[in-house]
Amino acid sequence: MINLLVGPLAEAKHIALRDDECFNKNLITVNVLNNYGGSSDLEKVYEYLEYFGKDVNQQEEKLAELFNQAFQFVESRGHWQAIERLAAYIFNNMKNIIRFEEAIAVLDGNAIIVDHEKHAGPEKKKHSVQNSILK
Repeated sequence: MINLLVGPLAEAKHIALRDDECFNKNLITVNVLNNYGGSSDLEKVYEYLEYFGKDVNQQEEKLAELFNQAFQFVESRGHWQAIERLAAYIFNNMKNIIRFEEAIAVLDGNAIIVDHEKHAGPEKKKHSVQNSILK
């Protein structure tokens, strides 16, 4: 379930950094992740939490624990660098599907990230500037 929380947390961190805003646990809540592409991820998390029992307090405690672990993951410098590498690879890759082996190579730092923007037309460059990940 932590991996379901990491994605939207990474998006929230990226946007905060891009906009030169503060990113910390006091400002980000689980429900805010809905604003960062996390709606379907949160649905799955809540569904999985039901397996921990029907006690809502117990579920909320577990969710807080998982959210804290996901936040620590995103805040780890090494993990954040790997997230940025993978995001750049996905953004700059012209394939619809990226194989598991490719993703692992990127996360391990063994892949070459090609910047397709250099060879793109004006519309691609405009899109890239608006949505850049590592620039």
